[in-house]
Amino acid sequence: MMTPSFTLCAKAIFVIAIGSASATPISGTGFSVDAIAEKEGATPDDVTDYNGLARWVFVEEGSPSLDTTTATVTVPDSADRTFTTNFGTEFLLQPYDQPNLILNGETFTLDTPGSYSDLKFLIFGIGGNGADNFQVTVNFDDETMALFSFSINDWQGSRDYNATDKIAIARRGAGGWASYFGPGVFPREIPFELLPEDQGKVIRSIDFTLADRLAVAAVNGTSSSPSVPLAITDITFDPETQLLTLTWPKAGEATFIARYSPDLVNWDSDIADGLSAADDENPDDADQITVTFDLADAGVPISSKLFFRVEQE
Repeated sequence: MMTPSFTLCAKAIFVIAIGSASATPISGTGFSVDAIAEKEGATPDDVTDYNGLARWVFVEEGSPSLDTTTATVTVPDSADRTFTTNFGTEFLLQPYDQPNLILNGETFTLDTPGSYSDLKFLIFGIGGNGADNFQVTVNFDDETMALFSFSINDWQGSRDYNATDKIAIARRGAGGWASYFGPGVFPREIPFELLPEDQGKVIRSIDFTLADRLAVAAVNGTSSSPSVPLAITDITFDPETQLLTLTWPKAGEATFIARYSPDLVNWDSDIADGLSAADDENPDDADQITVTFDLADAGVPISSKLFFRVEQE
């Protein structure tokens, strides 16, 4: 790991960089129905258009007259859309004012094809019995496939594989918000680990076979794509303007986050996230990204010693 350092005006700034292999949301297309009721609507009918789950839809936090005594979990506020399960997995839901669930027979196409060691699926549904309730076919770039199946005795009543406590549901066409509210159902987090020989393959798309009124709300996975050694290769700092310029290797379509720490222990503070080749100040360099940060504008408190690192998101 390269750790360049320098001293300017008695201020030493040390820079390090690390990669990330944690599970992250996977973005893609294939969502076809709107089954999340936004709180802005006078009734769920005003903000959803799907009747396929026996007219039941899922309720955003803050919906009018929402009774959470029997269902303590709601779909997160639309400003965030991050659904965190009891297993600590973060799923990113689709915007609530557009198609946000994937149904039986449909295909999820990755925005950025990549290799993964495991896949996790957030499942919304209203119940039913039967075997092989949930099946996925993972399609690789080399035209091979991997098939995974999961079954559970009772999707609505069983507590196995609960993603959270019961999530609030409402029924379209039933009256006012107070009469819409239902008892809630358990969402599921279904994990699959890819075989070692498949973890190096690039996943292009995923086909779903769903039964018993189930739908896929989000996809997550742990990347196994070969990572570019992430080491900051060049730094400059102007103490008068507080402009810091970092250069590090590109990694395809990957995005990065720049963080700082006063002690190499607390890395909770970031300078900027979502950094990509689009932010590169030297696009003629095909191998590296160069970005300048205004530490004053970013609210970074300049002290006698600071540490910086760049992570792949």
